[in-house]
Amino acid sequence: MNPITIDDEPIRAAFLPFMWQEQLWLAGSIHLQCCGGIGGPQDDTRIAQTAAINGEIDRIMASDNFAGLIMGGDLNLVGSETPLQMLIEGRDRNGDLILG
Repeated sequence: MNPITIDDEPIRAAFLPFMWQEQLWLAGSIHLQCCGGIGGPQDDTRIAQTAAINGEIDRIMASDNFAGLIMGGDLNLVGSETPLQMLIEGRDRNGDLILG
């Protein structure tokens, strides 16, 4: 898989398909921009990174019949909750979304 980038700058995110209980799953690890506060430049960067990551998740998930998505990492939610809301919006297909 190709690196996810914004303006040729890599985003710290990686995804890996794997089989579990005879089903194909997608696992992802993301690490968004740190620091800053709500509405600041770092928060804007986190939101842009999340938009790019969502595009990649959607692209990968459309490529095969995935049973689900598992994401972990560091969202650095020191600003707004917008990145988290962007990541989960529309992803709870079966009512079994778990956030930890």
